[in-house]
Amino acid sequence: MNKKNRLFLLVVGPCALYTALWGWAYYLQGNDVFCMISWKFVWLGIFAWGDGMVFGTLLFLASIWLWFLNKPVWTGLFFSAYYVLRSFVEVLYDLNAQFSVFMRPWEAFMPKLAAKVHLPVIDLFVFGQIMYTAVCIVSIMVFLFWLKKYFKEQ
Repeated sequence: MNKKNRLFLLVVGPCALYTALWGWAYYLQGNDVFCMISWKFVWLGIFAWGDGMVFGTLLFLASIWLWFLNKPVWTGLFFSAYYVLRSFVEVLYDLNAQFSVFMRPWEAFMPKLAAKVHLPVIDLFVFGQIMYTAVCIVSIMVFLFWLKKYFKEQ
């Protein structure tokens, strides 16, 4: 199982480093990193390159630490807790956006996306809220699974 743990970290670590470096590069070039969407890295909880600056750095450093620790339980606990917190924050964000008339600059793509999927913009926030609620629930279940494994190892 340690090989699977390391393989997972070998995928996540470089992807996280990439997002951190690109986020900082965009920022240092004077770009608004929170208006530049990074669709390829949504699976890491990174939605804009500004997220990559912070979360990419966090995930990269955590991947290095977890690589040397090489304990799948700790990897599972860390990443499931990360997804619980990240998805919970997105639920709050989408709930707020549903009831706000203010369109944030990084939401500029929403009207185009809404037209493509034939939904009002508000429904996209409702969809996001429901989707991230599901991600949060699954992440809590995965966290509890790894927590149970951790206590069995003790």
